Amino acid sequence: MPQTRDSVRPDGLIARLNPRASDCFSCARRSSCLAGDLNDGQLADYNSRIQQNQTYQPGDPVFTMGEPFQGMYIVKSGFFESYSVTEDGNSKVTGFYIAGDIFGLESIGEGGHTYTTEALSVGSACLVPLSLLRENSETGLALLHKMLELMGRIILSDRALIYSLATMNASQRIATFLVNLTTRMEHAGFRKGELVLHMHRIDIGSYLGLAEETVSRVFSRFHDRGILRIRRRYIKHYDLDGLRAIARGDIQC
Repeated sequence: MPQTRDSVRPDGLIARLNPRASDCFSCARRSSCLAGDLNDGQLADYNSRIQQNQTYQPGDPVFTMGEPFQGMYIVKSGFFESYSVTEDGNSKVTGFYIAGDIFGLESIGEGGHTYTTEALSVGSACLVPLSLLRENSETGLALLHKMLELMGRIILSDRALIYSLATMNASQRIATFLVNLTTRMEHAGFRKGELVLHMHRIDIGSYLGLAEETVSRVFSRFHDRGILRIRRRYIKHYDLDGLRAIARGDIQC
């Protein structure tokens, strides 16, 4: 959402990526992106045609709602957020992305992007052009297979979010969000046991269908129960089993 962002780098990041590195063969994110299943010949072709390591400062847009679709983006470092704006000017957060995540794919059939994506922190991303995805070549067909797999994951993720919005109370939604974010951040190379919330409370609320005040109250209750300890945007101590129990509804908080 259009707010001023703090340019805070996550000090828990283990696998820091050099934004100047431009070789897919040595990229730490290769296994989690479209290039993960390419052979050496296909990877060389892919490496020469994508736009690599585009860097962003907090608040910089990667693309804006309505902008022509050029391709999909793969996050190499940092945090990103997507949101849409209704005709009456209200914003709705539609996703948060960290290293290894892919965004922009949802708009592939629309001609233009259906939401805006911007950086929440200093970060970098690679652009895979639509022309490469549509190409009837060995590389293009291999990428298409991987893209269909990724689309399936996006559908499952969207269904899980819809389920949580329909059936969970505020504490369960936030606990589920934190558990999922923890798992994703550990896979992205962050130190186990630490969480960094680059998104604002109002953004978390928008994503989960909650008011900003509700999000703040739930975090306060989690703090009072000893479930987590927050200092600014860093959660350095949290009870993951406790969060999971709240998410399941085993503990009321």
